[in-house]
Amino acid sequence: MRLFETTLNISPSTPFSHTVVSPGATKEQDLKLILLSNNNEEIISYQPQIYPYQEDLPETVKPPEEPEEIGSNEELYYTGLRIRQFHNSTLNQEDYFLEALKRDPLDVRCNNIMGIIHMQKGEYEVAKDYFRRAVYRITKDYTRPRECEPLYHLGVILKKQAKYESAIDTLYRAAWDYEFSSPAYFNLAQIFSIKHKYDLALDALNSSLNTNAININALCLKASLLRLTGDLELAIQSANQILEIDKLNQYACNELQIIYDQLHKNNERDQYQALLIKLLRDYPENYLELAVSYINSGLYPDAIKLLEMAKNSENEKLHNYPSVYYYLGYLYHLMEDSAQARKNFETGMKLSVDYCFPFRLESVSVYETALSYNDKDSRAYYYLGNLLYDKQPGVAINHWEQAVRIEPGLSIAHRNLGWGYNDYQNDIDKAIASYEQALKLDRTKSRYYSEIDQLYEKSGVDINKRLKLFTENHEYVAQYQVAIVREIELLVLAGEYDKAIEYLDGRYFHRQEGSAGLHDLHVNAHLLRGKLYLEKGQTEKALEYFLTADTYPENHLIGRDSLYDANPQIYFYTGLAYEKKGDLSAAMEYFKKACEQKGVRTDYEYYQALAYRKTGFAEKADQILDKMIKTGLEQLESTDNVDFFAKFGRGLSDEQKKANAYYILGLGYLGKSDNKKARDSFTMAINHNTNQLWSKIYLEDL
Repeated sequence: MRLFETTLNISPSTPFSHTVVSPGATKEQDLKLILLSNNNEEIISYQPQIYPYQEDLPETVKPPEEPEEIGSNEELYYTGLRIRQFHNSTLNQEDYFLEALKRDPLDVRCNNIMGIIHMQKGEYEVAKDYFRRAVYRITKDYTRPRECEPLYHLGVILKKQAKYESAIDTLYRAAWDYEFSSPAYFNLAQIFSIKHKYDLALDALNSSLNTNAININALCLKASLLRLTGDLELAIQSANQILEIDKLNQYACNELQIIYDQLHKNNERDQYQALLIKLLRDYPENYLELAVSYINSGLYPDAIKLLEMAKNSENEKLHNYPSVYYYLGYLYHLMEDSAQARKNFETGMKLSVDYCFPFRLESVSVYETALSYNDKDSRAYYYLGNLLYDKQPGVAINHWEQAVRIEPGLSIAHRNLGWGYNDYQNDIDKAIASYEQALKLDRTKSRYYSEIDQLYEKSGVDINKRLKLFTENHEYVAQYQVAIVREIELLVLAGEYDKAIEYLDGRYFHRQEGSAGLHDLHVNAHLLRGKLYLEKGQTEKALEYFLTADTYPENHLIGRDSLYDANPQIYFYTGLAYEKKGDLSAAMEYFKKACEQKGVRTDYEYYQALAYRKTGFAEKADQILDKMIKTGLEQLESTDNVDFFAKFGRGLSDEQKKANAYYILGLGYLGKSDNKKARDSFTMAINHNTNQLWSKIYLEDL
């Protein structure tokens, strides 16, 4: 074997037994390869093309263009799909699919996804129209389609609507597509089971398992059907096979307890019954979910036995759960026992609505059946509203309105109407009226206070009136962290800093949604309390509060943030206190700290500008202030733009954006000693957002 170091050009595809990059080679140089060859006297080499190293970061993600501005249907489809995939709430995915359908009404992908969207909302007739348009194109000229997803979804809807013959035909056609073969055959098996054609159902299940051997749903139904056809040994094998795959499978445990009960093997029956109860955890929705698995296959007696277990449980929350009785009523209705159906519906109607929140679409038929027995069942209307609000908000609001017409004292339905009137109808006056009625009926619900105050803030209600509602009901407000944080915010806005600090120091605050501004409240309360002492000449007390503003109390469970936006404000006020105290060295240290922080939010740059002046850099201060004024004016022009990158909801409202823009303008003008423009800007900020704390403070100073 000989070792060669070479420089001749050869094809990159030339086979080498081994290659090593020669020492000292760089990305700018021609790389030399050391080649190992056996008894080869010919010198061969490879001079590869060098690609420059890309040091730039990937292109920044940009918000998508408006649907009308996007050129192709494919790009429209994938834009909508990305919005759907990442659950972006600032844009409507449907706008992009519908724009594509304007251009091509039979676009298969967009019709299919629109059908799925409406199917998930329970709007089955609308969904069917979209799926049929897609099917029309893919089956044109008697074509047996290669991709059958629209056929599958159409078949599922027809099954849900009990149009079984049409569903069977459609699902068989969908099963031709390998990707949808297993789920299509499983749905066919459920239909045959509902029709008591158990042999056909087993054949369909075997076909489903041929393309997905670990289809747990199919294996579960197979165990039930084997039991019903009398093949108990095979049923046991099937159930045990499920438990080998999924040791916590509730369906398999239930099947085994039923089978062993039929075989009079009491020890085995008790073993699996105990395991089933343990797995269901006395949680009502677990019982209902398992019952729905039986209902969807027409196995109503098995579902009844399961829910009777819940009904007879010693656990109070389980046997008093309204939906258990509504489902039992529905099942007895399907079994044509109207007396038992009525009895269970009446029981469900009388139970407390607390912590009962139906969510599965199968429940729509349950509550609609209850209303067919008693159209004055306010609770059935209430539960339907809860179930449908995120799917069909207009229909949900109608149900809640019907609920309170029948039962005016149902406070939670009034609260939900308040939410719907604001969120969906954008009618803040109706929303406030509903919330006020809810509070009139039940003052103990802590959540109501934080939610109604958001509406009061939005509608510009006086801060003192808002605070009074909280202080008069503090015992209830204090039971819910988001509400107590809201009360502290109002105390700070009203200038009651000592009471705000008392509440801030008086309990542990857990990190959770709705409490993100807690540290800001801690800082503002201490800065403003210190500011009052500073104005009164009580420098030591002022300094004490300013230094405390820079702490992170243990009971707030917040770690120190060295890049906290308000640091320049804290440091500037601390520097002022030291300056008034006569400790110029310490004052200058804090002014410099205020200047040094990078990446500060625009409104806090104001304090950096003031600190620059204190340290002798007046020109730098003026540059910052000029930039703030420019930014404020630009933000006023762009407040209608959607915040595509908002993490939750729709980000700041237009009013809040305008308030922030005016606040930045006010600070800029104040720093430039243009007090009239500053006063006007702060006034506008408060007009747009009554919670603009520092606009209020500076306006009072002016």
